[in-house]
Amino acid sequence: MKKADALYSILMDEISNLCDNVNRMEDYWNNLTEEKRQVFDDLSERLSEEKRKLVKCKRDREIYEDYEKLNQYLVDFDENFSDYPGFNFHKTNYIITLSEVIFQNSSVIPDEDVNLEFFHAEVNHTFGAKAYISNTSDLKKTIAWFSPSQSDSLTKLVQYNSNIECWYSLLQSASSINFSECNQLIFYSKNHHDAGVSKDNISALLKLHMASSGLTITPSLNYSKKPSNSSLNSYCPSQSYVQFLDVIGILGEYNNRDDVLLKYLSIFHVIENFMFKEPIVRLERASSGSMFSIRDFKRLYKSVDVDEPKALKGLFKSTFELYFNNSDFKMFSFQLWTAFLNRNSGNMSQIESFLRYLSINDIGSTNNGNFYDFISRVVYQIRCSIVHNKETEFHISSESYPLGCKLLLEDFLLEFLEELIFLLISKDNDLVWYSSDSIKLWDKSA
Repeated sequence: MKKADALYSILMDEISNLCDNVNRMEDYWNNLTEEKRQVFDDLSERLSEEKRKLVKCKRDREIYEDYEKLNQYLVDFDENFSDYPGFNFHKTNYIITLSEVIFQNSSVIPDEDVNLEFFHAEVNHTFGAKAYISNTSDLKKTIAWFSPSQSDSLTKLVQYNSNIECWYSLLQSASSINFSECNQLIFYSKNHHDAGVSKDNISALLKLHMASSGLTITPSLNYSKKPSNSSLNSYCPSQSYVQFLDVIGILGEYNNRDDVLLKYLSIFHVIENFMFKEPIVRLERASSGSMFSIRDFKRLYKSVDVDEPKALKGLFKSTFELYFNNSDFKMFSFQLWTAFLNRNSGNMSQIESFLRYLSINDIGSTNNGNFYDFISRVVYQIRCSIVHNKETEFHISSESYPLGCKLLLEDFLLEFLEELIFLLISKDNDLVWYSSDSIKLWDKSA
């Protein structure tokens, strides 16, 4: 297709349908009111005049300068006669929008063919952006993604500073796009498509281009519930909360984050702090504030040099014995879990399926006595699945967020961890509270 044809012929064909197809016009006109007939005749006459200008511009390879006026006529036609057979305003809007971009960057219409033919395929991406064109010097490597029938997507599209040849190629594609559907389309060289390059591979490359451009390519998993804290009445100014400044800072970060996976990692950082602080507190309390010996340090190193799942299970087991709400935290936690399962009885298969991804298969055998072991493994494995991206391990992300995971995190786990953390820092205990103002390492008078 010649560049002049890409600019004018497709648009002229659309206008001809509105003002030159006598039989179609007459059939439609006969069903209009007298008032509407007058509007129809007026717009048809105006569009005919603009078509004559377009014909001349194409013949002489001149620049048509009245796109704004022409587009307004088409807007008026769409507002009054959107049911006119064969008329699709989205198509004319697409052609005019891209033509204007071309003429903003060129003062001539070369007497040559469009250099590249694009192939396009339907996609469904949940990007934050409305459109994208890769900034590559080789036109054959260009990838474009947008929704041709959506004005906000076109507006974003034409803001990209792309090669003018790319705009000609996209304009040429107007003859093959289905504008009656508001679908996302991905465009890439027909040569690559003919060589067997798949749409999925192009989509992966599109994401890589967008990520390297600083654009958001994954949806945010928003979580807006306020933290759950049933230990509030245990807080007292006479206790030494200054030792928890780091933890309080992490809780501040936790509140600052809106994405549920980032929030989970923040709250796990607190749990991680506590599970390695516990053996230090145990040693500090055993020394009653006296100076530490080398033997003590060796014992301390051995205490904290344990695998994380074991340390986490130990922390949970000890915390579950703490007094809480006229009983113990063990009773509260298991009741919270039971209520969660009852609320989500219709989704148990999704919850169990997700836990199997984490290699946790004993949900059916949990009880009040072993719940600390079960839930410590769930907490740890979810953390690993968010942080790690091993080929052999299920990876949780905003694009891989099963319903079972969503329910566990958002309807139970975050609330459970919030209650556990606020309980641990609410008042003095022998798990995470130092009994002395400082740990004594060396005394000058010794």
